[in-house]
Amino acid sequence: MEHTLMNPTRRLSLFWSLKRTSLMRQAALLGLLGISAVAGAADMQELDDGVLSQVQGKDGVSFALNLNTSIGSNVFSVDTAGKPTSISQKNVKVTGFYALSLDIVNGAAGKPDFMNWVYPDIASTKPLNIVYDMAITADGKTFGSSVTLSEYLNAGSSMQLSSSDKGGMAFGLAQKLSIASVLMQPNGLGNTGGQFSMSGVSLGAASGTGAWVIADLVNQPGQFNIVRESGGDRLQFGIDFPKTGEAAAGKLSINNITINTSGSPGTPGVPAVPGTPEIPAVAPTPYIPAVPPTPYIPAVAPTPEIPATATTPLIPATPGSPEVLATPGSPEVLATPGSPAIPATPGTPAIPAIPAIPPGPLNLGSSSIGSMQIQHFSIKFRQQ
Repeated sequence: MEHTLMNPTRRLSLFWSLKRTSLMRQAALLGLLGISAVAGAADMQELDDGVLSQVQGKDGVSFALNLNTSIGSNVFSVDTAGKPTSISQKNVKVTGFYALSLDIVNGAAGKPDFMNWVYPDIASTKPLNIVYDMAITADGKTFGSSVTLSEYLNAGSSMQLSSSDKGGMAFGLAQKLSIASVLMQPNGLGNTGGQFSMSGVSLGAASGTGAWVIADLVNQPGQFNIVRESGGDRLQFGIDFPKTGEAAAGKLSINNITINTSGSPGTPGVPAVPGTPEIPAVAPTPYIPAVPPTPYIPAVAPTPEIPATATTPLIPATPGSPEVLATPGSPEVLATPGSPAIPATPGTPAIPAIPAIPPGPLNLGSSSIGSMQIQHFSIKFRQQ
């Protein structure tokens, strides 16, 4: 895993005030922030453990930044089994003015101290304007876009970091965010082809004007640690279930979402296809053997009665018989196995035509989520 910051050029005005007078503690805090008498001209140095051990509760620094900053490249990358994954920001430019307070706060009884970043919601805070080129590379594929955040303001947000009783790091996070507009331009800065934009973006608590507490260091901490499992160690990032009550609710609001489309020719409609009725089964038929032909039998003429004589008895008359015609017979009829029933088919409904979309902005309207909660989530990573 690596994190690199390349070709930074910084132009900023820094106003700060230390909250304790210990020179040792001041030096430790300035070292943590990467601030020195030459304002970052030298490379950041590893802070001595002995110096760091002197940093205690209520040590901190508050400062206001008047930014006009350019960063050439900021890359976060992970190489897993020869498959690099990275998120990079290039050509970063940040302008604006905002305040930040960093304190080391005494933890509750039996709990470790924690670092507390606060972006105070004060009248002098001015929104930031941020522009950078983003690229995400994974599985050999790269998605890139120019990103512009206009009037980005997170005053009222905060973050806490501490050691975790589960090992690793615990964190708290509260977000109060407003952005006048968000532009994503996949074809490069200033190219509106395929542009995705949002305006009037705000995130905060579901009720009131405060920040949405996404993770709470005491009641619902976020976790970043190593989990020991039978299949191997895993890197875990997530947020625990609340220890008491329910998770805090937040609200997300977007005034307008627009996609600048290159147009679509549309598609023709498809007519409905009628179904077919059921075809009943046909029963099998038995074998019928052949019938041989019969010969012609001529007619027999009637005979008269012959009266009896002294020596012969009476011979009665016979009616005779008609002729019997010959018959040709019939061939054998083979048995048939029959056939099963064929069920009916329901047919398909008509598919309406899709109208053509002309090139230009496609306005998707506004979107708002009045109340959302994160009760728990966990993401685990394991090297393959």
